[in-house]
Amino acid sequence: MCSLTRTISEECLGAVPATGPRPAPLAYLSAVRAFNCFFETTPVLLESNAAATTLLYRNVSYLWQDVVEQAGVFAAQTPLRLFGTTEHRETAEMDFFQQDTVLMARRRSASGREFDHLQGLALQAQWPDAALAQNMTALALSLSSRPVCCAVSGPAEEILRTGGLLLPTPGSLFGYLTWQRVSSLDLLLCLGAAHQTQLWTQFLTEGRQSLEFDWLWSSYYRDGPLYLLEWELTLRTALAQLGFHMEQRQNTFRLLDREGREQRFDFARGGPAEKLALKLLFPLDDK
Repeated sequence: MCSLTRTISEECLGAVPATGPRPAPLAYLSAVRAFNCFFETTPVLLESNAAATTLLYRNVSYLWQDVVEQAGVFAAQTPLRLFGTTEHRETAEMDFFQQDTVLMARRRSASGREFDHLQGLALQAQWPDAALAQNMTALALSLSSRPVCCAVSGPAEEILRTGGLLLPTPGSLFGYLTWQRVSSLDLLLCLGAAHQTQLWTQFLTEGRQSLEFDWLWSSYYRDGPLYLLEWELTLRTALAQLGFHMEQRQNTFRLLDREGREQRFDFARGGPAEKLALKLLFPLDDK
């Protein structure tokens, strides 16, 4: 989307909260989270062009002051422009910036007419490179309508971890960005199918039993099954992708890899991923 040429206003919105600057990835995800909660919906990917991406909240109506209240501070700390359709049926652009310790808003449109109401909201972000843009877009699209945390990896994780912004979870496969106090259950629930498949794949190929499996086994054993269908389906997806297959004989089952070698798991002495794999593939006892 192009910049709109006529400035409607540049106005002071008040002092910036004394919380210190946020790295752009954190500010961007915080803005998306704020809009998800406000609109009670999630955006769709409208455009992805190299290092620029645009997310769209469809069929939403709001006042431009709502944008200020929900995410003005976050938007000022990330390369973000916001667009919506005004009551005059034209597109308006908003961006935010910090001037000394004051939060400022700049509004533009083709006509320069004042407006209050908007429909639709597009968030256009410009990142330093395409890899970071892709990673941040994937994270933003993974957030639910009321997220308390999200799992991160790749370039975004490196940036957030360097800034000390991730929850300390030694031994986990993913990093976890949180907006409030969370439990291991909250962290498990933010893992999607792709995350779970990656966890199973690393276990099956490298033997890595990440911390996430400790959380899952603890929930399984002490608190009852935790939405096990998705974990079983993602395990079977990982097995299929790796060429593993089940061989059933009378009263016995075997798991064979692509070369036909039997894969053995030890329930008594094995780690949590082994226990869970056995429970999901061979659910033969009560616990």
